[in-house]
Amino acid sequence: MTSTTDTAQAVVLHSVEANVGTITLNNPARLNSLTPEMLDGISEAVEALVDRPDVRVIVLRGAGKSFSSGLDLIRRQNREGWKTTYEMVRQGQQDVKRLVESSKPVIAELKGYTLGGMCEFVLSAADMRVASDDTIMSLPEIDLALMPDIGGLQSLVMLSGLSRAKYVAMSGDRINASQALTWGMVDWVVPFSELETFTANLAAKLAAKAPIPLGMIKQQANDFFGGAYRSGLNAAHYSQVALGGFEDFKEAGSAIVEKRRPVFRGR
Repeated sequence: MTSTTDTAQAVVLHSVEANVGTITLNNPARLNSLTPEMLDGISEAVEALVDRPDVRVIVLRGAGKSFSSGLDLIRRQNREGWKTTYEMVRQGQQDVKRLVESSKPVIAELKGYTLGGMCEFVLSAADMRVASDDTIMSLPEIDLALMPDIGGLQSLVMLSGLSRAKYVAMSGDRINASQALTWGMVDWVVPFSELETFTANLAAKLAAKAPIPLGMIKQQANDFFGGAYRSGLNAAHYSQVALGGFEDFKEAGSAIVEKRRPVFRGR
């Protein structure tokens, strides 16, 4: 059985085929940058797939050459169509939690730019990450006088270790595919031309397994870190809301619009 969203113009598509549900970020002209419409589309796609009994595996992917370039900063600065920071972070965290708490394995197919909010999303919500050899990952929130807020920091501590997690979040540096593999941020790196086939084969392999023990394995593995992870999400939520009220955050936004380096004053 195959199903898709009704319009090819949607910025997020979802489909089901051979027990594999696929969520596709579908604005390649904008490198799948995060907009209010895309955030809502992700929520709708997650809701549509997590409880479907015919879906045994979920794949996250991006159309075009990149997975996602992160937040659309110009639209965010102009407040065009955006919810409050509190509402936006809550929405992203709820989507992550829905996927983490689902019994279905979640595979992220990464390529090109995998930055900011959607880098966080796949670090937090995906059980496995397949990257093409041109993948660039980054948590650049620090350059906006903000911090990761939907579990990226907490997930990095588990995946990469405490010091590396701090470095990635504190520096905002871009991490190439080879380094991401070495640091545990991704699980496989394959040539760009082989990415879709590799991911499809992996999804099909897991979809053919017995779904009940598959879900139990996922849930028990996640429970090992569950309490600390949930506490970290709550702390990140309120910290991000607070940071949005500081002058440094406003300075970062002005610097983007004015195309200059921000001058942070710690207030």
